Amino acid sequence: MNSSNSANETTNDTPAKEFGRCRSFRDKPVVSAGLLLLIVALVAIVVTLPIVLPRDTSGTSKDLSSTSSQSEAGFDSTQAPSPLRASAAPVPPSASIADLTDSPTESPIEIVSTSSPTLAATAAATSSTSVTYRPGIISPSAENQLYLAEGLSSKVIANSGQPVQYPTIGGTSDETCHSSLDFGATFADPNNDGGWIYVSNSEDSPGGVGAFTFSANGDVIDYRMLLTESTQNCGGGKTPWNAWITCEEKKNGRCYQVDPTGQREAQIITVGEETDGGMFESFAYWIKDESAPQFFITEDVAYNTVRRFIPDSPDWSDPWSILLGQGETMFLLVNPSDKTFTWTSDVETARENAQENFPGTEGLDQYNDLLYIISKNRKVMLVLDLINGTYTEVYTQVGRFNGQPDQITRFKTSTADDTIFFAEDEDTNCGVFGRNVDGTYAVLTTVSRDDDSVTGLAFSPDGKHMYIGIQNAGILYDITRDDGLSFESEPSNVIYE
Repeated sequence: MNSSNSANETTNDTPAKEFGRCRSFRDKPVVSAGLLLLIVALVAIVVTLPIVLPRDTSGTSKDLSSTSSQSEAGFDSTQAPSPLRASAAPVPPSASIADLTDSPTESPIEIVSTSSPTLAATAAATSSTSVTYRPGIISPSAENQLYLAEGLSSKVIANSGQPVQYPTIGGTSDETCHSSLDFGATFADPNNDGGWIYVSNSEDSPGGVGAFTFSANGDVIDYRMLLTESTQNCGGGKTPWNAWITCEEKKNGRCYQVDPTGQREAQIITVGEETDGGMFESFAYWIKDESAPQFFITEDVAYNTVRRFIPDSPDWSDPWSILLGQGETMFLLVNPSDKTFTWTSDVETARENAQENFPGTEGLDQYNDLLYIISKNRKVMLVLDLINGTYTEVYTQVGRFNGQPDQITRFKTSTADDTIFFAEDEDTNCGVFGRNVDGTYAVLTTVSRDDDSVTGLAFSPDGKHMYIGIQNAGILYDITRDDGLSFESEPSNVIYE
């Protein structure tokens, strides 16, 4: 395209009368032939150039001829030395982390990123589609017990205690859907081309973890339990090697590492054993230094704290083992007078500090060297700068978002702005809210029930499906945009709280 424009510009010196008649090659045999050769040469040059996407937020361009990574997604992204491809599959029993890469790299370690379309692809889709999604404009009538933002639709995937329906392949699951739906996450399915797995905790006694498998079209094609010998499975988080950590929220609870594909049996991890268990909630990680990766867990009780675990000798050739061996556990201490924080081995001092400053921690996320911690009792989010040892506080009680903040997840929109999504716990008309980089909130959906909780907030790898559950009602939903776009794509005329 650029070569033809340049050719057109070269004719501007031709007298105006030349454009008024049809010219043949015989009129100007030398000039026309030379012009033709110039066009051919320019076209040949353009064809050989690499195809480059617009610059991403890190300021580096992506060459489609040399990479298939889709790293513009959000929730699990880190700024680690070698970011993990979104399409990486959960670790099979005999695989090493190197098996997850398409080609040799300088480091065998790759850090997971929630999979999503590239920003360029998302922007292109948005430009050719009429955007109808408007967060903040909530329908006055409920659909499947949900009040949805304008431009959203919902369908019920499963009901607790009932077999899961397989709409496209027919039939139902052998097992009934688990009860007390709680935290969830999605993983690319290595055995199902273009499909994915949504894992879902069961905060019941007994509890466990269920897994819904989706086809590339977003239809449920399988349901099964991955873990049954556990209790009160509340929160959790994804590991860099695509395993799911599920946390028991009970006295002397434990945390389990679960393979979403079911190829490995779930195992109790080391983190939490140092205090004989706890009321565990959420899990996150920070891989700034591959020799000393850091893993974090929150506890949902006023007199407890956030813990950090650093394994002694992380073996990245067998990443499944990293959280099963010995290591150092420290506990968070914040200093509200100068907004700094440190880590201590004195758990009792840390618990007293947490009770005073951030009681009842639930949601947890690490992104761009910042650790986000939700204190649902104070309705505040602590943002820890892991590099500089400082922190800030962000209050979440805004407008209709007046309940307890619980789970958080994030990704980027097509304009590269970060959006943090919150699920609301135990409130009248609890819901899902989005917070942009300016700190303003918008409602995505609320529930037409009192004293219930929205749980299991997660997005499909392509960003087009948002999954949430209503815990007490026992309903799991698939929410999509009517315009067919990813939730990463810009909405239209957002109304903020």
